[in-house]
Order: sequence, then structure tokens, then C-alpha cells
Amino acid sequence: MGILVSGENLKMHFSVGSGTLKAVDGVNIRINEGETYGLVGESGCGKSTLGRILSGLYKPTEGKVTFSESFKGKPQMVFQDPYSSLDPRMTVGEIVAESLNYAGVDRVKRRERVEELLSLVGLKSDHIGRYPHEFSGGQRQRIGIARALAVSPKFIVCDEPISALDVSIQAQVINMLEDLQKQFGLTYLFISHDLSMVRHISHHVGVMYLGRMMEEAEVDDLYRQTYHPYTKALFSSAAIPDPDLAAKTNRIILQGDVPTPINTPPGCVFRSRCPKAADVCAGERPELREVAPNHLCACHFPNEQ
Repeated sequence: MGILVSGENLKMHFSVGSGTLKAVDGVNIRINEGETYGLVGESGCGKSTLGRILSGLYKPTEGKVTFSESFKGKPQMVFQDPYSSLDPRMTVGEIVAESLNYAGVDRVKRRERVEELLSLVGLKSDHIGRYPHEFSGGQRQRIGIARALAVSPKFIVCDEPISALDVSIQAQVINMLEDLQKQFGLTYLFISHDLSMVRHISHHVGVMYLGRMMEEAEVDDLYRQTYHPYTKALFSSAAIPDPDLAAKTNRIILQGDVPTPINTPPGCVFRSRCPKAADVCAGERPELREVAPNHLCACHFPNEQ
């Protein structure tokens, strides 16, 4: 399948009291139809902002988002917090049917569609008249997913959809997302801090740092061989369930603090924490380029890591 959604030179800058905050600063991204693109990086790196640009919630300061000719309808979004993303004054039926109201679907068909959607996400039809506070966190996230599916979207942005859930529930939600993807041919942007879950669900993975894309590749290639020093450090921090293996793993501890995204200096945004930084890194910002087949990296010295 071809590319469903692409972003070219996407920037999202916000004016703040002391200057310009560059939440997303020149990102290019392409997501193939029917696949999951995993997006990882530290908190504050711009992942959620990029997701909101691709979903249409934010209009970028610069750049453009393009959808393929096969794309119909509008992107949808599953939010991180199932507690705050659902209106507590609305019933489950009203929440799931809200987009159907705007689409002009009549009341009888709305009811049928809501019951169908609740069944798809593992809920019952008698949940329609209940309110969000009557459900667990996992059930609320299922309601959020049902809401996203209501208008039969092609593309859904999943913004850390499992981070607020108990570990025992996370796998259930991920399995459900995978089943729905196979059933309806959905395309996901999956934003997460959980590297193991990203590896499980994704086809391609992008690594962001301070508003920039640092590395990008097919999931198996990236987890087998990383080229950017930030990606190496990020992956080395992942939890390893085997204590013996964890004890033998070389953890990379980055020195220094994450620079402010306000009025970022020229050059590589990672250079202040990079053990390989050289003079060229301060004066010239590395572009994302192919360093191995279908493997992109934004580093002046990718082969020396």
C-alpha cells in the first residue's frame, strides 16, 4: 500500500514571553496506509503536538499535511487521559454519537451505530445510558476508541492511549487496536513512551527530540541497529524483565539537562548532551538522511556511534 498521510517541513511555533517556543521544528513524516507508525521520545519533545497537527487539531505554523486520494472523511484521535477526554455531563451514547449528529445521521441509525461500536470495543448496549464516572479507566478508553471509530475514519492518532491504564489492561487495549486495524484497514500514528509496546504494535518508528526527528526506520531495523546517539541512549533506558540480562546491559546515562525549546541555538539540538559532539554540530544542523537502506538519521557522524 502507498502513503496515506504525509507531513512536509512541519513547524509549530508558539510565541511566549521570552521568545518563540519551537514545539515542532521542521519535521517530515510519511505514514503508509494500513500500518502503524510509532512515535517515541522524551516528554516535551513534540510528539503530541505533531500528532495534533496530523489530526487537524492544530494548523501548523509552516509546512503542510497531505492525504492520499484514497483518504475520505477526517482523521480522529484517541487521547491519553480517558478521565478528562470524556465529557462527564454526557452519557456514553451521547459521547459516541456526537460526531454522527454532525454527520446528519438520523436517531434510529445513530442508536444502531452506537450499539455496534460499543460491541466492537467490548462494551454492552446497556452501557449507552451510563456516564463516564461509572466506568473503569480501561472501559473509558474503550469509549474513547468507539467515539473515534464512529465516522469510519481511515487514520487515527493514538496519543499515549495506554499510559494512564493499569498494566493488566494495557495489553487488552493494544490487542483490540490491532484487531480493529485488521478488520477495518485502519492507519495509526501511535505515540508512546513504552518502547516495548511500540515495538510490538508498530511497522515504522520515528524518534523525536526537542521538536526534531532524530531517526526513522522500519521497526525491526531500528531495534536491531540504531545510528543516532540519542536513540541509543533512549533504547538503553528501556526496562528489561530478565534481571540477569538487565545487569549485563550497558545503560547510557546522558549528561546535562534537555535544552529549552525556546529560541533554540543553531546546530544540532542534541549536541549539548551528545558524547560525540564536534565543532560542526554547533554550526550546522544535521538533516535527516539515509544512512542505511530505508533507515534515516539526523547526525553528522552516524557511522561512528
